[in-house]
Amino acid sequence: MKKIKEFFIRSRKRLIVAVSLVLILIALVNIHFIVNVASTSNDECLWKGKKIGMDSIAIFFDLVKVEGVTWEAGIRNGDQLLKINGITLPDVYEAQRILNKVNEGDSAEYSVRRADQVFTTYVKVKKLFSFHLLAQNLLALIWMLIGFVVLTAKPDGTVQKLFYGIGAASVLIGTQVILQSGYFFNQVHLGSFIGLGLGYLWALSICFLPFFVIYFFWTFPKPFKFLDRKPVKPLIFIIPGILFIVTFTIEIMVFGFNSISIDYFLFAINIMGILVALSYIVGYISLFVNYRRLKTKEEKKPVFIILAAFTVVIAASLYTGLVAPAITDTMFNSPEYYTPIILIVIFPLAFAYSIFKYQLMDVSVVIRHTIIYGAATISLLAIYFLAVYLLGQTISQAIGTESQGIIAGAAFIIFAIIFQSTKNRFQDFITEKFYPEQFAYQKVLISFSNEVSTLIGLENILDSMRNTYVDGLKLRKFAILLKDRETGKMKLVRNVGLSVNNLELTAPGLMKFIKEKSLISPNVVVEQSDFQNVFPENAQVLIKENIYTIIPMVIKSKVIGLLLFGLKPSGSQFSGKDIELLSASGTQSAIAIENARLYESEA
Repeated sequence: MKKIKEFFIRSRKRLIVAVSLVLILIALVNIHFIVNVASTSNDECLWKGKKIGMDSIAIFFDLVKVEGVTWEAGIRNGDQLLKINGITLPDVYEAQRILNKVNEGDSAEYSVRRADQVFTTYVKVKKLFSFHLLAQNLLALIWMLIGFVVLTAKPDGTVQKLFYGIGAASVLIGTQVILQSGYFFNQVHLGSFIGLGLGYLWALSICFLPFFVIYFFWTFPKPFKFLDRKPVKPLIFIIPGILFIVTFTIEIMVFGFNSISIDYFLFAINIMGILVALSYIVGYISLFVNYRRLKTKEEKKPVFIILAAFTVVIAASLYTGLVAPAITDTMFNSPEYYTPIILIVIFPLAFAYSIFKYQLMDVSVVIRHTIIYGAATISLLAIYFLAVYLLGQTISQAIGTESQGIIAGAAFIIFAIIFQSTKNRFQDFITEKFYPEQFAYQKVLISFSNEVSTLIGLENILDSMRNTYVDGLKLRKFAILLKDRETGKMKLVRNVGLSVNNLELTAPGLMKFIKEKSLISPNVVVEQSDFQNVFPENAQVLIKENIYTIIPMVIKSKVIGLLLFGLKPSGSQFSGKDIELLSASGTQSAIAIENARLYESEA
């Protein structure tokens, strides 16, 4: 079991890529089905089923659009539909399935009764796809793409996992259009295994999505304190688990065994739809409350953009769900009134904008680094290739083509050597120009790592560490904790900016955390989202003190202390290259501290 867990930890990023590619493909297939396969046949009227016996239902026309295709065929409100293309109709669902087989522009033969007269007429069929489903699936696709970037940048973050989970669940809910294509449209013949699998994923997703949404907005941008109460988090997963069992059971009984009416399934869908809508309303209120809790303009800007987009989404949804039905007789007669629902796609776009521009969710730094360094390296590589090519051509023309192969080989060897050394210097130049804060940190921490090993005496080492991190990095919040050899607790020995002077941390989950994280990266960092698991007794104290990053000082699998950091002067959290530099300096500090302690114990 341990080896399996380690395998998943090591392979996590590859698994994220693989799963994300599958989900993105599913989202594209969903959109294809909505537009091209599952478009509903539309005869510009409404059918109403009315019970006329124990087991029989009569279908009557209502809201026939004046001068619409049904009106032009001579049918009026109150007429009874008996057959379509010669097939007797047991209910409206079967009638819709039969009509959906007719291509757009073709005519369907309707057998109609008016009073005691039965007549046959031909209705030209139109096609209508659901703007609501299209908007939902476009939102799911965009959210999934952003979620992939978010989770790849920070696979351990709770907020990042929830954001990705919302995208994944939204995509899988969209598979309902594939299932409907098999049941209502007869366009797709799903095997029992594929149908069961899609049904399982759909039920699982629609039951968990509302709780992912609520949990996300209770955590983003800052978690609410009530999440730490014992029953809250378990209930977030227990309740949807129970709902899934009920929903999937109904689904199997309706479509697998045909033992109960489809009305039970439609009722379950309506209930889950209400839950999804309520979850977004709760999420909106939670985001608004969280926005009011933020103190600085820098914190509020990105959240305001998301809140504004969320407001548009709520307005578009309310209009489509309440206003549009009130001002139209039926969607089939006035589909254009329902198009504003497409505005919901701005929601994930607002997240994308805030993530990139305001470094939200610790993602934009990674993206910007990748783009800038990647572009710079590729540009340098292109310049070198061009230079080598021109050099080779010039020499070949001067001494002849017989030695062209040797010249090319020698030129590329020289190129490889020069490129590697020049690339590193070029990246340092890019860091200095585009990331001056990081470049300054790099110089300070490299210098400190070289000097700390020469210091004598524990107090001198601790003073040097405090001066380097506080003065050199210009930090307002910083602390050093060392492990007490008798109690095993981490005790505060130096600090700047903390309101407590006698801080003691117990970390029962620290070693397990370090072992798991070291499988992924040698640079282990404990972030605010990890505090509850690693420091269960002191998590709230650390959060209250505005500590965001903790670097363990480790020697030979033994933790000797912790470095606590607040935010950088820019207001952002340490991440990426910063963590590498802090970890390296922390390791050098740990060696110096341990040597000083050993010297004092022997003195």
